[in-house]
Amino acid sequence: MRYGCVVAAVWVGLSLMAGAALGQEVPAASTPARTPGTVQSGATPAQGQQTKPVEEKPDSVDEKNAGLTTSVWKWKGLIVEKILFEGVRFDATDTLPKELTQKVGVPLDPQEVRASLRRLYASGRYRDIAVRGIRQGDQVTLIFAGTARYYVGRVTIAGVKSERLTSLLEFATKLSPGTAFTDSQIPAGTAGIKEILQQQGFYEPTVAVKSEVDEAGDQVNVTYTVAIGPQARVGQIKLVGDDTGLTTEEFRKKSKLKENSKIRRDTTSNALDRLRKLYQKKNRLEATVTLQKQTYDDARDKVDYEFHANQGPEVKVSVEGAKISTSRLHLLVPIFEEGTIDNDLLNEGVFNIRDFEQQQGFFDAKVDVRVVGNGTTAEQVVFTVDRGVKHKVVAVDLKGNKYFTDDLLRERMRVQKSNAYQRSGRYSPALVSGDVSAIQALYRANGFDQAKVTTDVKDVTTAKNGKTMKVGEIAVTFTIVEGPQQKFGKVDLTGVNASRVQDVRGLMNAQAGQPFSLVTVSGDRDTVLQYYLAHGFDQVKVEIRQTKETADADKTDVSLNVTEGQQVFVNRVLLSGVEKTRPSVVASQILVHAGDPLDQTALLQTQRNLYNIALFNEVVAAVQNPAGDAPQKNVVLQLTEAKRWNVTYGFGFEAQTGTPQQGMISEASCIQLMLNPCNQLTQEGRAGVSPRVSLDVSRINLRGSEDSLTLHTSYGLLEQVAILTLQNPHVHGSKNFSAAISGGYSNIQDISTFQASTLQGTFELRKSYGGGIRLSTTFCIAG
Repeated sequence: MRYGCVVAAVWVGLSLMAGAALGQEVPAASTPARTPGTVQSGATPAQGQQTKPVEEKPDSVDEKNAGLTTSVWKWKGLIVEKILFEGVRFDATDTLPKELTQKVGVPLDPQEVRASLRRLYASGRYRDIAVRGIRQGDQVTLIFAGTARYYVGRVTIAGVKSERLTSLLEFATKLSPGTAFTDSQIPAGTAGIKEILQQQGFYEPTVAVKSEVDEAGDQVNVTYTVAIGPQARVGQIKLVGDDTGLTTEEFRKKSKLKENSKIRRDTTSNALDRLRKLYQKKNRLEATVTLQKQTYDDARDKVDYEFHANQGPEVKVSVEGAKISTSRLHLLVPIFEEGTIDNDLLNEGVFNIRDFEQQQGFFDAKVDVRVVGNGTTAEQVVFTVDRGVKHKVVAVDLKGNKYFTDDLLRERMRVQKSNAYQRSGRYSPALVSGDVSAIQALYRANGFDQAKVTTDVKDVTTAKNGKTMKVGEIAVTFTIVEGPQQKFGKVDLTGVNASRVQDVRGLMNAQAGQPFSLVTVSGDRDTVLQYYLAHGFDQVKVEIRQTKETADADKTDVSLNVTEGQQVFVNRVLLSGVEKTRPSVVASQILVHAGDPLDQTALLQTQRNLYNIALFNEVVAAVQNPAGDAPQKNVVLQLTEAKRWNVTYGFGFEAQTGTPQQGMISEASCIQLMLNPCNQLTQEGRAGVSPRVSLDVSRINLRGSEDSLTLHTSYGLLEQVAILTLQNPHVHGSKNFSAAISGGYSNIQDISTFQASTLQGTFELRKSYGGGIRLSTTFCIAG
């Protein structure tokens, strides 16, 4: 007989394998089998094993025979001695292990183990997860084991010189930094790169992929090395269709698909646009042009196109009952822009023409449309306009309003009195009804829930002498009955942690006894949301409830119910791409740091700050594991430094012509200019023509800082300039102070009036204030 404690190592019947159901059991002695292509980190025997249903055994099974068939339900009530984790690392500051419902030192509860398993999987840090246990007497050790999830890191496109094409290829990979990474994304990215290159005319690219696991950052960096190959050319053009209206040569010429021209992304789209415009000029509004097929011939390195075209019937659009210019008609009727005829476009044209006529003062205008010869080779679209009597809005009055001023109400009204801009004003029954609704909505949003608005429209078409007026007059009066205004009753704030109540209340504008306003309530809700988002509560919800008090019907109680959710903190800031720039320059622009609440607004501002210092072509700012429910998340900052050297040059001609007129200098001017004797001067300079060459060389990221150095040179017979400028946009890191030092030589002859040669130096100090105000002080030395 053997004595001592019995130790049983079993797989507890709980697992999450890519969303598999819980309540499964895995034999402890099985050999782990890895999934091909899976990035492994801290692999455990739980990973990749086959599972089988739990076999429920009778209660008489003794402890010695528990072995492989004991389920978690059999261990219910045993004390949990330890909880271990395999496959995923947890830092000492990580609070996720403390959030598990199954605690150490308390009896094992299968439901709490199941909830703990779900919590770990919901954090987004596991690709798959299972739990097993080791029993020692009346105690059990739980081990949560799984495959760590990796995230997309830095995506690099190598071998492509064009920065624009590089950006397109990065986007084509569909690899978003910070999101969950899977091996299938790499070949999908390769396919996306080849598709974009084909659109650019590169049909024979080669793409090599290299992925590198960054264990410290839990991410995978992917590098695509691309050789784009030769750019294809336009080959043969085939035109099919029963009634194209064009020969193949005319089609090629009008579409500008010249043979042997390089193919670019917009080659075919531009060709189709040109052809549609050509048909529209011929009144072929229903013409259709489509690209049927494009075939690449690798032997010729050309792409052959097959187009289908049908010019359709000749469509003429006319207006009866009103004079509208052709150019105006093209703007009002959308069938010209859309290149087709349907009821929706025709109805939109009716609305636009009626609106145009109403703007001219024909407020009672009626517009109808009909299509003549539908289905034939010649169609007509006829708009019939009944203008009615022309009117003019002579008055728009407001009565009864006390709480809101006339100007505030008029800002929301569309009915307008005639003025210099709108000679007839604006009026229609629909506009009057809309203004009534707008005024009532404004009052009710500010607590006047019984406010009523009535209108009185006077239409005068007969003059005092009894004759019919050429232009009728319309006067509109809006009468407002405001009624009693609601006041804020109790303003409650629920669901907020006690440590934050004072801060949140300090941000709210709604106070008891103040006039009630939905604008104030919605503003408080947005402010509270912004506060929580800035403090790492990315799942916060704020609901508004408002009820009238039964004791006082003029008071409305408001309650902001906050569901805080989990607060997320920054674990680490994963910064990459800093090569030539000083780390201190970058660090001064970063507003998110390890241990801070995850503030999305600060992350966005960090991206703006890094762009504003003009040292980086691209700044990617993202949150790692955005879909996970983890209490700590990494922030990804990926920088791409701009080229430090920039050279621009130009060549041209400049000319100075004419002879200066002779003149006299007044005695007063001579005294001011200290000329003695007066009027004994000769004008320098001469007319002439000169070639001119300019060369500018600039260097940014000077010594790894924001400083830049620029050399501007220009040489010609009439002008020679060489100036060197050093700029410091933030003096000693100040956001408001900037400085510039420049110096150089200039020799200028201008418009036959003077010739000057100077050697000068300048120092300028600028300070920026709010509102775009800038004050500068300049010191200049010239000789």
